[in-house]
Amino acid sequence: MTNGQIEEMYKIYDNPLKVIQEHDIEGLKKVKGIGDYIANCIINRFEDNKDMSKVYIELDSYGLTPSFIQKLIKTYRSPNALIKAVKENPYRLAYDMEGVGFKTADEIALKGGLNPKSVERVQAFIIYFLEEQSESGNSYITAGELLANIYEFFGGKENI
Repeated sequence: MTNGQIEEMYKIYDNPLKVIQEHDIEGLKKVKGIGDYIANCIINRFEDNKDMSKVYIELDSYGLTPSFIQKLIKTYRSPNALIKAVKENPYRLAYDMEGVGFKTADEIALKGGLNPKSVERVQAFIIYFLEEQSESGNSYITAGELLANIYEFFGGKENI
């Protein structure tokens, strides 16, 4: 829809969204510049995207940009699956989505209110750290080295 079509809709209807929700093709055709084809396109686009608004509302507090949310939607394909993944364990994003690492997932988790001392966070850090070591060519690390890095990241043993 163009801005002009939207303006024309508001000239005719107080609530043009209701006309679209009701699939009122004849009502849409009363708007200047909208015929059968455009009316059907508007309704189809609305139906394709109406569930996505739930994602934006549910994930608002996580500080995600609209473009990042669009990438997540493409990955998860279901608004409910995406919301569930982010709310239950945001660290899954690092495993499920190309280009999302531990640090991004950790920011999302903390903004979403995850306890900084949570088991999920510690587990995700360990996986991240071991993967980093592997990518650096290290195939072996002692338990002491691992613990030292965990304590360093979390600011001491008392923070776990």
